[in-house]
Amino acid sequence: MKIKRFKTSLYVVFALILIFFIISFALWAFSFPGIRKTFIFYSNSGSIEYIESRYIKKNRQKPLINCYIEELLLGPLNELSAPLFPRGTKLDSCFLRDSVLYVELSEELLNALPASSYDYEKSFVLFKKNIFRSFSNVKSTGRGFFERSGVSFSGNFETVYVSRADNFENKFFFNNLALNCSVQFPFLIPVQDENSVFTFNLPFVIQGNLFPAAGYFASLSGTFVLFNWEIQKSFNWTPGNLLYFNRIYVYLSYLGKFSDEKLADSFSILKFPEFIKSFSDSQMKYSDILKLTSSMTFTPNFGGLANPNFALTLSAAFAVRFFALPTEKQFVFSWSLTGNF
Repeated sequence: MKIKRFKTSLYVVFALILIFFIISFALWAFSFPGIRKTFIFYSNSGSIEYIESRYIKKNRQKPLINCYIEELLLGPLNELSAPLFPRGTKLDSCFLRDSVLYVELSEELLNALPASSYDYEKSFVLFKKNIFRSFSNVKSTGRGFFERSGVSFSGNFETVYVSRADNFENKFFFNNLALNCSVQFPFLIPVQDENSVFTFNLPFVIQGNLFPAAGYFASLSGTFVLFNWEIQKSFNWTPGNLLYFNRIYVYLSYLGKFSDEKLADSFSILKFPEFIKSFSDSQMKYSDILKLTSSMTFTPNFGGLANPNFALTLSAAFAVRFFALPTEKQFVFSWSLTGNF
């Protein structure tokens, strides 16, 4: 009887926490004061840089970067700082295309003061510094989103706890430390069209992992971007323009991995000699998966969620396994909705 009462009380506590979280999230999303951005201005003498922080309200009719530039052109709040450009300078247009930001300022920029008494070159240098400091995605957003090159190394630690709601005795606890390495190639086919919003030259990534999960020794994967369409706009058919669409892309990936379920325990990296022995004795099993995935990335266009760093990705995938483990299905269809911030 005490156990049942304990379980009931636990469910009530979880339900209250969930309700509180939903209410708090709704209040934050619709009454968020804005997105915090930094602004850099020269001092009146021009020898020192001052940094100011402000909150920018997202406008549904224009991208956040337009709002940021308009706020930047208003000038500093600090009396010791000087505006980047003459007072009255306005933003006529601003758009991003093929990883290049095009900005058109009003004629006040040239007419307010004689060119000989204003250091425009120095102001434009700081203008660019403000943009790249506050919008790092300006360098990568656009047609070349997947066209990157380089090598990266990383490690990740994870703790997994699983328990059945109807049986707290049946639980699983696991700690793991994984090592990762990835190599990115901007294209496989040396074809580029600077005026296109489509990517069709097969950018790809090769990634290797040591101890990626419980009982897994190593994995190697390759991902090819077959097609990418950079949309970067909102459509009138969405109610209230609540969604800003970033891109639609299709990619093909293959993952092969070696595992030994007998060594499935926390911190598999400490059992490295045992994994090597299992591999040399041909006790380790090889499994794989070939997956074709179609994805669409979009950003909420309202409240505090209208942030270029926050994105939702809706994906659908069809997968086939040529070497499947006994617990795995050979053909799989799946879909997912993920968020990144």
